[in-house]
Amino acid sequence: MTLKHRLWTFGFVTLGMVIGASCVADPKVVVPDDFHGPVSIMFCMSGKGTAPFFVGENGEARSSVCTKTVTKFAIKRRDGEAINISKIDIMTTGDGIVVGAKFNVP
Repeated sequence: MTLKHRLWTFGFVTLGMVIGASCVADPKVVVPDDFHGPVSIMFCMSGKGTAPFFVGENGEARSSVCTKTVTKFAIKRRDGEAINISKIDIMTTGDGIVVGAKFNVP
């Protein structure tokens, strides 16, 4: 097995795990219990690579996830209360990779 073949195989397996994980359920986003206001999640950054994504008191979260499949989220407060969000803006690159999401917590 050549180095080129090993790298391709490793990349394929990694991509499969990322896609499989995000297809099983919507990624969880957790906001502080008393938080109300705008939330911004940046993807393809240094930060936690898997859900749940914890939003700080400043309304921001970062993730190293880089995929085209993250388009919906399960948003909850830390105490487990589900939050209904009427609109989530998804930001993508020109080739469709999700690099950010913004929404407002009522």
